[in-house]
Amino acid sequence: MGDFDGKDGDFIRKNAADNVLLEFMSGNISKRKAYAIAKGAPDNKNAQNAGLIKAKDMTAEELQIFVSILDKKFSPKEKTGL
Repeated sequence: MGDFDGKDGDFIRKNAADNVLLEFMSGNISKRKAYAIAKGAPDNKNAQNAGLIKAKDMTAEELQIFVSILDKKFSPKEKTGL
């Protein structure tokens, strides 16, 4: 089950989408992967959900890069400054 201890746990709790929190708390993804997903695309539920789909096939480092790319490519205009 998900353990929110430490700075990583606080970051996950504050920045992870509901589905990421649920998967982490139920033990379906590791703390490292939950952190990587939340860190790669904070406040972007769609990018984080895409990361969940790939979580079994990617390392935490790969997940963070993947969701970060999605976050940058598909973020709202307000976020990108366009």
